[in-house]
Amino acid sequence: MRRQGFDPFQGQPLAVNQVSSARRGAGLCARREYRPASYWTPPLEGIELTSSDRQAVDQLLASYGIRYFIVDSHQLKVSPPDYDRHSAHRLHWVDGRGTALSPSPVAVIARDFEVTSRVWQHDTGYPGDPWYLEFHKKQAEGGLRYWRITDRQASLAVKQPYVPERAFARVSTHAVHFAEMVQESLRINWERTGERGILVAAFDAELFGHWWFEGPQWVYEVLRQLAANPDVALTTCSEYLSDHPPQRTVQLSESSWGEGGDHRNWLYEDTHWLWRNLYQAESDMQRLADHLNKKKLDEQLARILRQCGRELLLMQASDWPFMIKTWSARDHAERRASFHFNDFQRFRQMAERYITKRPIAEEDWRFLDHMEHHNALVSDLDLKVFWRGKCQVEKENTAPPPETESSPRPPKVPRRVTKKGHKR
Repeated sequence: MRRQGFDPFQGQPLAVNQVSSARRGAGLCARREYRPASYWTPPLEGIELTSSDRQAVDQLLASYGIRYFIVDSHQLKVSPPDYDRHSAHRLHWVDGRGTALSPSPVAVIARDFEVTSRVWQHDTGYPGDPWYLEFHKKQAEGGLRYWRITDRQASLAVKQPYVPERAFARVSTHAVHFAEMVQESLRINWERTGERGILVAAFDAELFGHWWFEGPQWVYEVLRQLAANPDVALTTCSEYLSDHPPQRTVQLSESSWGEGGDHRNWLYEDTHWLWRNLYQAESDMQRLADHLNKKKLDEQLARILRQCGRELLLMQASDWPFMIKTWSARDHAERRASFHFNDFQRFRQMAERYITKRPIAEEDWRFLDHMEHHNALVSDLDLKVFWRGKCQVEKENTAPPPETESSPRPPKVPRRVTKKGHKR
């Protein structure tokens, strides 16, 4: 699953682009924030983007053939009708249009907070066990990790040596505990409702093996435990939705998976600059569409515009404002957000020079070649998702226009070669 933008703050055309790109690149879109249909205005003053009526998230997803999305269970609690009629173990149709069932209903699936928190919770989750590998302490030369967590509150100087046998014994213990929690939660739901129900535990994939070294083995052990349990059946969200379509409807309120269930983790004083840059880029992208209205694009211009789109998608990642707010690698988030904005502006200016047949420096073509490999998000990015009906891209075998001084062809860029002579 690729990083995606924080939908409640994005302009409608870019929200459409995020969903379309997620669909093309990953096959699904599992959002954890929700906004209903509303009249949208930018949350900051002095923004050029035009206010407009906006679709609800479920309506947007339905238009791309996406059948469900995921929210945290607490998001059901703030949504009518009365939560007593809901259950995090049930699927619900989303009533985004204010009608009983829209023509293309989308299901919402709740992530079980209590069970999931045993994995991702910072202080009490499994990954913080004293016997697991310490992520933050590395050998000065080589960057290898030889130490265990020991104590989450202790300084790196007092970390003790890592003992693999003890660590993987804890993996088995934690897997058994997690499987028991799943079974008990489903049992309580059965006794309360008379329904079998589904329990969804959703995590960021980078946790397993990256932040939590023993995580992949834990996943294996959990699946092994649950597969052997006759009272629990492993399934996917799509399979369960097909076999058990929702019987109830919920009117989701605007909410998020963040602290307080609102937007405070993404929009506050220290992230205003980031959102202003993003809105500027979104506005610039739409102005490019006005220049290209109903025109065909040759493949070289399409290359430039696709890279504009990729940098914009990367700039929109909700990670950056979240990491700034939580001080989790804040400097990295600030650099990435700035780099993607600056790179977008460079490619936008390059596109404008190409459109108006002004010369483009060889250095810019080389930079484009480099960034197409470096930031290769959605390699076949479809420009129509930015500007529906406003432009067409000529096929690659279309004869190129004649070379002129005012419209130079890009230079042939040699492939980079390492010291050993291996091409990259």
